[in-house]
Order: sequence, then C-alpha cells, then structure tokens
Amino acid sequence: MTKENELNELHKQIIEDFIDLNGLDSIVDKQPKFNLNKINSKEVLAKLTSDDMKLRKKAISSLFEAYRDRYLEIGQEIDDSIQRNPFESTWDAYNKFMGREVPSDEQKATQLEARISAALKDIFKSLEKDKTKPASEKEIGVWLDDYVKKYANEEIDKNRYSEVHWGMPPEYVLDIAEKYHKTNDLIITDVLIGSAYGRKVALPDNESLDLFYTRQEYRDDYILRRETEKYEDILISGCDEDIFSDQAMLEDFCEAEEINDELRIEYAEKKIESLYEWKHSVFSIKIKNDKNEVAYIGGTFQENGQGEDTVNWIFGAFKTEDEFKKCFESDDLSDLSDEEILKRFKKNRK
Repeated sequence: MTKENELNELHKQIIEDFIDLNGLDSIVDKQPKFNLNKINSKEVLAKLTSDDMKLRKKAISSLFEAYRDRYLEIGQEIDDSIQRNPFESTWDAYNKFMGREVPSDEQKATQLEARISAALKDIFKSLEKDKTKPASEKEIGVWLDDYVKKYANEEIDKNRYSEVHWGMPPEYVLDIAEKYHKTNDLIITDVLIGSAYGRKVALPDNESLDLFYTRQEYRDDYILRRETEKYEDILISGCDEDIFSDQAMLEDFCEAEEINDELRIEYAEKKIESLYEWKHSVFSIKIKNDKNEVAYIGGTFQENGQGEDTVNWIFGAFKTEDEFKKCFESDDLSDLSDEEILKRFKKNRK
C-alpha cells in the first residue's frame, strides 16, 4: 500500500470514528443478523410505501414489536446521556436520615426499564411521520438500523450538550446528608469487620458498599493510610474468569451462536493485551470498629497521571493483610499458547 493510500485509509477511518462518536455503529454491528422472518416483510414494505398514514403506523408498530430488543442497548445509551442531578445521592441520604422513603434497587431497575422503553418508543413514533422508506424487502433491516442510529445520535448529542443548571442543596441538607453517611460508614465498617472475623452478618447491597468505598478515597488521610505494592501483571484471584469465559464474551463481544475456539482465542488475546497497558498497584487500608477490632480493605489502582487514581475495590474485608494479599496472584499471560488459552476456557466451563 502506497503512502497516499495509507493516508486515505487513515482519513476514512477518522471520518468514520467521528461520525460514530457515540459508538452506536459498534452496538448494532454486534447484534445478530437482521431476521426478516420475524415480520411479514412483503406486507410491511407495502404499508411503508403506502400514502395511507394508518397503514404506515401499523407497519412501524409491527417493526417495534419485532425488533425493540435489538435496540435496548441504544435505549440505554440515550438514557445514560441524560444529565442527572449531581446532588441526587445527597438528597437520598437526607431523605433516609429523615425517615422518608426512597426508591429501592428493584424500583430503580423498573424505572430504568420504563425509561429505555419510552426512549425506543419515541424513536419509532418519529419514524411514523418520517417520509423515508426501504427500497426493497431486503433493505428493511439496513434502513431501520440506520434510522434508529441517526435519531439516537441526535438525542444523545442534544442531551449531553444541553445546558442544565442544578441548584446546590441548602446547607442543612448537606449537613444532614453527611451525618447520615458517617453513621452509615460506621455501620458498614462494623459489618465488614464482623464478616472478616467469621461472624454471620448481613452485608449491605452493592450500591451502599460502592458508596462506602468511594468515600474512603475522598478522606483526607486516604493516601497516608494506604499501604501499596506495585505489580506489572497483577490479577485478582478468579479474574481469569473475566478473560477465559464464554459468559464474559457474551457481555460485549459476540452472540452465543457465534462462539467458537477461534473467537475465544481472539477475545482472550485482546483482554490480555489490555491488562498490560497499565501498571497496577495493590493497596490495603486498616479499618477499626468501636470494639477496637481491626480488619483490612483494599484493591488495586492505576495512576493516570492527572492527579487522580482509577481505583478498583475488592468488596469485602480481611482479618489480616496476608489474607488480603491472597486475593492476588501474579500470572504471566503474555506468552500463552492457543492451546493453553482454550484449556483455561474449558476449565471455567466446568
């Protein structure tokens, strides 16, 4: 390939990446092949090309019912782009402290599903009034994919770049929210230490734990309290299941019917390559309850060179630092053969 051709290809790729800044092309590309057997494509095409608005609405309705699941991830992207009140957790903490009811995790999940469904309905509703139509039955899939991506990109950009001003909660709300968090931190600390000592305790939900660990990062003495150790290729024990796992592949790489040994090797090599892009540091922090019992929490962090770390916490606590360190293993994955990669996949399927 000549230098000029290389530059042309690079320019083409830059344009494609710019057009797909929101990543919707890649979301659609990883979906199963568009299955026209889910609809009567001849009838749908006839209704779409008709001048009768009622017939077009019926066609769009049948497309929505048949293919809405294909675009769920795009609906999620639209919802994620909506600017949320940055003080929502503060108000939640205040309301909890005041004994007021806040949405449960189940209710939040139901609300999210409803928002995603509404976002997709909006897309198809707009398609009813749109004048475009596929050129043939075979083109229905490409036509629908392109319209959904175009509409979603416009919605995402509108949501992300619209100017929203959030009012700071009153000082008394901030004070009460902080009191709630401090009380909750003490409760979670005691529960984690109880778990580390082998006592039967009810662990908090992941959202509460996530907030607890995040608050540790923002304590003034966070840097001073943590004990660190650097590794080039650190893995949390059991994390190889995130690399050598068919289930992990289904999350962001391919569909179940596409999985084969060639794809397993490709997926594992990409995951391993990403592991070696960063130097990981392991850290532990001592916590203590009102009984003067001590345990350790911690995880890994990556220094990003911008004054902040990307921290990955291990959810749980450990009675000693040695027990904590057992969560980690140094494993050289850089020279694994294809056969060894497939062996690890096989091991994780047992």
